[in-house]
Amino acid sequence: ALKVLKALRAGRVRRPDLVVAHGAPFLEGRHASSVGAAERYAIIEEVFVAALDRGEAELARRCLATLNARFPGSKRVRSLAAMADEAAGNFEAAMGKYDSIIEEDPANMHVHKRRVALLLSKGDTAGAVAALNDYLALNAGDPDAWLELARIYTAGAQYRRAAFCWEELLLLVPSNPVFLCKYAETLYTLGGPEVKTARKYFAKALALQPDNLRALYGLHACCQAVVGSAARTKGQRTDRDDAALCADLSEHAVARLRAAYKGNDFNARLLERMLEL
Repeated sequence: ALKVLKALRAGRVRRPDLVVAHGAPFLEGRHASSVGAAERYAIIEEVFVAALDRGEAELARRCLATLNARFPGSKRVRSLAAMADEAAGNFEAAMGKYDSIIEEDPANMHVHKRRVALLLSKGDTAGAVAALNDYLALNAGDPDAWLELARIYTAGAQYRRAAFCWEELLLLVPSNPVFLCKYAETLYTLGGPEVKTARKYFAKALALQPDNLRALYGLHACCQAVVGSAARTKGQRTDRDDAALCADLSEHAVARLRAAYKGNDFNARLLERMLEL
């Protein structure tokens, strides 16, 4: 049982069924001789979370009672109690517990993130944004928080603010092709002079991952936009030169895309339709 739990933990595998099956006996005191007290309570916490995932309210209640008896008043156990409230739909009670913990421990990362998740589950996007900004004011080096904020702004069509979040994220994780593409897509959506900057970031993503189809299509789209802009501009040599460069880059991207979809008739036809847009 202990080996299974350790393997799930090490591999970051989310299998609440296995956690409950192999971890519940530790709640009863079985296998006590095989683990120390600290690890036993860590396992009980894992069982608690797994029980919430599986909707086993009674098992979760027993785990929480055991932890609370051992660590009365603990902020961690209080945050688990708030999670139980969330699972039961008692959102106001859960938020009250989280707010109380934050007042005592403003730097508590876990509770800040739980508050954001709770606000999003309630549909309170404005509250989630405010909570994320409060958290990032304390911990600007958390890429997950910037990623979540970028997603929220993008979903709300607040592309300028989303771009700022991607910029902060790229300062923390500069060589992630996915983040580079997301930032480039946001700049492309903003349009205007941002399109040329988007082209650079799509190119950077391709330098890191040459077969990135999203970046290849993005590069082609940016080049088409720049060429179209240059066609509307008369007498500017720099724009004409840039348009020639874009034509070469676009040709390269299209050739790579066609090669990638060669042999798949459906996707190849779909690609050709997309290229005609």
